[in-house]
Amino acid sequence: MTKILITGAEGLIGRPARVALEGEGYTVCGCDLRAARSAERFDFRDSRRLRAALADCAGVLHLAAVSRVVWGEMYPDLCGRINVGGVRSLIKTIAAMPHPVWLVFASSREIYGAPPRLPCRPDTPPNPENLYARTKLAGETMVQDFRRKGGCATVVRFSNVFGSVADYHDRVAPAFAKAAARGGVLRVRGGDSTLDFTPLTDAVDAVVRMVRAVDDGACDMPPVDIVTGRSLSLMALARMALARGGGDIVVEERQPFYPAHFQGDPGAAQKYLGWTARRPVADAVGQLVEDFKRLGEHDGANTQNHSWLSAAL
Repeated sequence: MTKILITGAEGLIGRPARVALEGEGYTVCGCDLRAARSAERFDFRDSRRLRAALADCAGVLHLAAVSRVVWGEMYPDLCGRINVGGVRSLIKTIAAMPHPVWLVFASSREIYGAPPRLPCRPDTPPNPENLYARTKLAGETMVQDFRRKGGCATVVRFSNVFGSVADYHDRVAPAFAKAAARGGVLRVRGGDSTLDFTPLTDAVDAVVRMVRAVDDGACDMPPVDIVTGRSLSLMALARMALARGGGDIVVEERQPFYPAHFQGDPGAAQKYLGWTARRPVADAVGQLVEDFKRLGEHDGANTQNHSWLSAAL
């Protein structure tokens, strides 16, 4: 039975990915500063703890990161230490293991910036517009170098994954859903901005397929974008939330370090993973609104998601 390590195992994608992979028969151990088990509560940059965790692992699903554009702007040094220095240390540790260890590296559509043409393809030249994107591109470069030296690794790029009340409540989709669940104000920062939103269930399905492929030896797979292939304006997303709740929409100025438009091409994911997004975005948004209604005033589910930050700083 294959054993794998997930870094960032308590995150938005990490938690359900662990459940799904265990359901597929994998043995999964985690690494996260928020882990309940002390054996899994460590920084992936701690090479001693990482080596011990990898002793009987076949591969690593690397999700741990300063994973938000705004946090990269707020904490640039930390973003560099984790997203660049941490990945360098991770790959060095993997390469030094006495047995082969494959790597699936989680990147982001942010590396494309504002593509000259949409939909954007995985071979579109990167043009990062913010620090977070630049650190993710640096991570991809290190993964490519690891492969050139004989390592087994691949890159998966996510695009605006959403669908859990345990997500950061100030991210756009959960912010809209939470406000609509409570009849509040949905603040749309750039109403004409269009993005490619991916329901969490679809993203997790893609992760499982990617892990399965790499574990089966698909070490030469090019980067794969996990995208629906459909663009959606922030205003349309807000209206989807209002359709299952209430409240008012207030349009505000777009934050300058976020690209205004993105639409991906799922062709590579279809070709290499047999994956396509199946859940309608409107259905996922509506479900998230209902989940926030059930959550009610007990909305502390996302507070622990910030606890790693003080420890990492």
